[in-house]
Amino acid sequence: MSNTKILSLISFILFQIGCSEKNQINEANTSQDNPVDVVVKQKPKLSTTEPKVSEPNLPKIDIHEAARRGDLDTIKRFIEEGSDLNEIESIFGTPLHNAIAYGQFEVVKLLVEEGADVNQKNPNDGGSTVMSSVFFSFPEILKYLLENNADRKTTDKKGMSPLNLLGIPWQEMTGAYMIVESIIRSQEPSPKFPAFDMNRIKKNLPEIYSILTDGKDFESFQKNNTVYLAIAVKNNDVETIKKAIEDGADLDKKDKDGNTLLIGASLSESPEMVKTLIDGGANLDIQNNNKDTALMSAAFFCNKEVVKLLLDAGADKLLRNASGSTVTEFMSVPWSSEMEGLYKFIGGLLQMEIDMEKIKKERPLIAEMLQ
Repeated sequence: MSNTKILSLISFILFQIGCSEKNQINEANTSQDNPVDVVVKQKPKLSTTEPKVSEPNLPKIDIHEAARRGDLDTIKRFIEEGSDLNEIESIFGTPLHNAIAYGQFEVVKLLVEEGADVNQKNPNDGGSTVMSSVFFSFPEILKYLLENNADRKTTDKKGMSPLNLLGIPWQEMTGAYMIVESIIRSQEPSPKFPAFDMNRIKKNLPEIYSILTDGKDFESFQKNNTVYLAIAVKNNDVETIKKAIEDGADLDKKDKDGNTLLIGASLSESPEMVKTLIDGGANLDIQNNNKDTALMSAAFFCNKEVVKLLLDAGADKLLRNASGSTVTEFMSVPWSSEMEGLYKFIGGLLQMEIDMEKIKKERPLIAEMLQ
């Protein structure tokens, strides 16, 4: 076959790409009727344009916004196109996280049924879907996630678990919700993030706790929750502690470091809190993991009124800490650069501001009180 005929044949084939099947048949029949020299005279050019590849017909909004809106039809289109259901965005995380934040239960079910990872964490804070459903207070969503193998014990980057979250006093949480709402709204998600319904959230807490613990009582949890009461002590929330004492809370329960509520109260200048705990029957001489007592803690930070309260109540001055020192022996050690370094180190560990001038001045006075 001549080069001209080959060129004509190639041109003919390329010319047919993109035409309908009917046109292909008609053109083929016409070419067979025409003499070869007629085809040559037309001098068709070889096409250099590559065939267009059709793009997925995706919606105008992304899957995360669709999840926030509760737009099931749009999400189904993303699923049909093979979109990543675990794709991360900057505000809430995955589409599943977004659906939870906006309380879109039907979207949650659709995403989980289609293979979304119920244990995917938000890379920013390590928050899980369970943590989100607890924080945003949607019992129905929480129950569904747990039924679909979500991990109820998982923790975020700060080591906070869903149960720890429920252990924070309501007074603390109201402030946290205000901050979170402000941060979320500053990022302008679409649709606009709704204001937290604090009445709904508080009302749902017992049910949320019951779901997480397979039916346990939320009030009993609050009464004996070390984290809950420790934060109340830190905030000098005397009324909460008095209520806990009335309800029979265990004042001598230790946290992971072995500290009791009284040891925690003795770290700060809060005579009223210390007196409340003493009057409530707190054990004066429990030692933490470092074998420090409430008296040692109060003396170390030179909280004179607290030291006096503990001594008047009969706190034991002869107990020794892990270093082998009694409180009197330690407080009698002269001031030095090493001692100052120790205070800075302990203050850093406890995230406390240390007034070095006050400590340096009052250590001898505390030592006299302990004689």
